[in-house]
Amino acid sequence: MKWNLPKGDKFLPDVSIDELKALHKAEKDTKARDRLLVYMARKRGHSIRKIADDFGSTYSTIRDWLVRAKGGLGRLHDTKRSGPLRRLDAAQLAGIREDLLAGPRKLGFETDMWTGKILVEHIRRKHGITFVPRTMQTLMHEMGFRHVKPRPRHPKAASDQEKKAFKKKLVS
Repeated sequence: MKWNLPKGDKFLPDVSIDELKALHKAEKDTKARDRLLVYMARKRGHSIRKIADDFGSTYSTIRDWLVRAKGGLGRLHDTKRSGPLRRLDAAQLAGIREDLLAGPRKLGFETDMWTGKILVEHIRRKHGITFVPRTMQTLMHEMGFRHVKPRPRHPKAASDQEKKAFKKKLVS
């Protein structure tokens, strides 16, 4: 497909290189600054391939940025992407936080440690919503909890009572 992307003074004819430089200097968004550099290179008459090589990017990315600029500088910034909607509302999240603080044993599980899998099961039972364990690990982290792996204590770090029990296991 022919993109018909002008270069030199025909590219962004209403904007000068000096104006692009001033915009670049004032711009805070990194991607927008990069696009302005690409626009300046095109305004100087460089080919898309040369800009891509000099910039360390792909031909298609540079071409897309230049196509985007054909309508002017209004599309210099990316539009905000909303992402998926939360499946749990604020009240449900507050309840889950309380449940996390209470512990899994009080909620009918046979363990004292929360895991992603156990929290998935708890939310499925309580709210009828199914998640994957990794999402629950992220949710726990967002709520201020941290991941701890239960590990046996090293014998040298154990208390005297634990050392005696450990020695009994070794002897028997």
